[in-house]
Order: sequence, then C-alpha cells, then structure tokens
Amino acid sequence: MTSDQYRSKGRGPEVLQTDPLFLYREKLLAAGHKLIDLSFSNPSQAGLFWEKDTWMQFNPVETSQYSPDPQGPWVTRKAICEYYKEIGADIDPEQIVLTASTSEAYGLCFKTFMQKDDEVLVLTPGYPLISEIAFLEGFKVSSCPLTVNFEEGSWTLPWKKLKNSISTHTRILALVHPSNPLGNVFDLEQIEKLCQFAQAEGLILIIDEVFLDFPHREKGACPTFAQIQDTEVYILGGVSKACLAPQVKLGWIVVAGWPKQGPARRDHLVYVNDAYLSLSVYAAQISIFLLKNKTQLVETLQGRLESNEKELQLWASGRSLKVFPRRAGWYVVLSLAEQFQHLPDRSGQISRQCMDAGVWVHPGYLFDLPGTCLVISLLTPEIELRKGLKVLGNVQALA
Repeated sequence: MTSDQYRSKGRGPEVLQTDPLFLYREKLLAAGHKLIDLSFSNPSQAGLFWEKDTWMQFNPVETSQYSPDPQGPWVTRKAICEYYKEIGADIDPEQIVLTASTSEAYGLCFKTFMQKDDEVLVLTPGYPLISEIAFLEGFKVSSCPLTVNFEEGSWTLPWKKLKNSISTHTRILALVHPSNPLGNVFDLEQIEKLCQFAQAEGLILIIDEVFLDFPHREKGACPTFAQIQDTEVYILGGVSKACLAPQVKLGWIVVAGWPKQGPARRDHLVYVNDAYLSLSVYAAQISIFLLKNKTQLVETLQGRLESNEKELQLWASGRSLKVFPRRAGWYVVLSLAEQFQHLPDRSGQISRQCMDAGVWVHPGYLFDLPGTCLVISLLTPEIELRKGLKVLGNVQALA
C-alpha cells in the first residue's frame, strides 16, 4: 500500500496530499530543470553558517551523568536572560522554560492551557505552521485578517474585526512579532493596547518573537512583549533564528507577569514538559556559546537583508509591482498590479510561470495573502538574488 492510499484516523490529514505547485516543482527538478531559489529560509544553506572551527572548539562539560531538569538547565536560561538584557528586557531565569524548538513550545502551550473544545485565534496573512501545530494538538483554529493598504504598503490590526472573531471557545490569540512574512511590528503603544484587549477578553497571548533580532537598522530595534506584567503572555524564541543555527534544536518560553502570576503558570508548563524531556543537554550547552558569540554573524545577515531589499526595490521600480516596506524579518511581500483592482489571486499561476523561466518564488496564497502577491526571501545570497531578478524580468506578469 502506497502512502497516498493510506487513510489516517489520527490527528494528521486523513490522506496526505502535496500542493500541485510543489508537485510541478519536483517534476521540473527531477527532469534536470535548474531553478534559482528565492525562497531561502535556512541560513546554513544560504552561506550564513558557523565555521567548522566553532563546533570543533566547543567542549561540552561532562555529560556522562544526566540530571534532567524539566525547566531546562539553569545556566542556559541565564544565558537567555543575558540575551534579553541586550535588547532592554530584564528577565529572571525562573521565567524561562526550555524546549527542543519553538514549534514544540507552541505545542507545549496549547497542551498546557487549552481544553478539548478551545480554539486558537491567529492573524492572517501569517505563518501557516501555527495553525498546523494547533491542528496536530487536536484544537481548532479561527482567523482574523489584517487590514491592508496596498497604496501605502501597510498592514494594521482591525480591532473591531478582532473582537468579532472571538467566540466562546477562543482561548489563545497567537501571533508572530515581528510578523512573518509581512515584516510588520507592533510599537509599544500597540503592545499595551493588545495586552489590554486580551485581558479584557480573557485571552492568553502567545507571541512568537523569533525574528526580533532582525529589524531594519534604519528603523530601530523592535520592542519585546517580555516585560508585560498584567496580562497572561508567553513569549517564544529560539537559537534557530536568533543565532542562525537551525541545526541546534533549542527553543524557549518566557512566562510574563513575573513575579505576580507568572510562577504558577510556569509550574504548569514545567509539569507538562516533564513528560517529554526532549531537550538535548548538548543543545542546551552549545546554545550558551552561540548566544554569546552571535553578533558578527547576525550583523552579516543584517547587511545582506538591507542590500537585497534595496536591490529588489530598484528592480521593481518602473514595473507594475509594489515592494511592501519591511520593518523587520527576512522576507518581503511583492504585490502585483492585480492587487489594486482586487482581482482573484493568481499567485500560484504566476509562481508556475516563474518556475518555467527558471526561478522558484513562494506564491502569496501559502500565507493567506490577499489578491496576487509573491514572497521573496532576502536571506538569498546577493549574487543569486540578482540572477533571479534578472530572470524574473522576463516573466510577462512581472513586467
């Protein structure tokens, strides 16, 4: 029996199906068709990686005796506190619970704080993995679309729509800040308003801040939710993005509201985490080193992000395209002329045309982007981006 004939009765899809666009991509690659990749999400595959000497010189402490701590090693939590201190947040190691990844941190929060019929509310456009994790944990997901201004290239939170999106089953509001792939950021006033809103509606906030280290340097640092006091907020992070080390599986949850209500909430997370103990002691130890020595690699990426963004804006000027301004993150949304006419989404069709020309770029529908948009990764090596844009210039829809 092949995998496509098997019908699962578990929490995953009953039948596994691949998006037709990705099937087409696989077919082209299998036939020897070369594609310039403008969708990079892995820095270690984009020429941004820790040198081999980094791993060779790292000498983990004695680990022949294993003393599990369901909260995660204190020394690693202390290193994360130092990381937050650099961005202006005063965090106590006792506020932090370590996990094997940010994805696992989502699942841990869902398992700990939700009951059978509870729902997760997400903002769209956004990163689809949140909904997938909630689904795999057995919970339903509802969504609230951000308001887009195509002419200004901005996204705003529609408070009335957000309130109307809440049902009696809504338990958690989960969002990525800075947003992926939009790159928008909440300022301090908006953070305070969002927390007041969540408190008034009885919602838990889960804030994924994995892109916090990558603001547009000309626009200033991104504020963090980590020092919120009066709202039930859980802030997620991890070394995959913060240290550009996706091969080191370590994530964390910062429990806000310290020291008032935080300790009891933390204890519930630790209780559930104790059933898994999935964090490797090696990952916990090497993360201390990475957090202390990440500055140069992160600054190298910052330079690439800003250089690539300027290159993309220059290429798009004079075309019937709009590059949405990036406040933070690794990605840029490119909207086509159809956006302004509110025509049906053609991003899949145009992405296929781009592949026929020799470039792979993400279609906007993967992120629930309205109208017709493409998403381009600024993580792409500069030379590859220039080559890819030159090829895309021959795609009629992008002319």
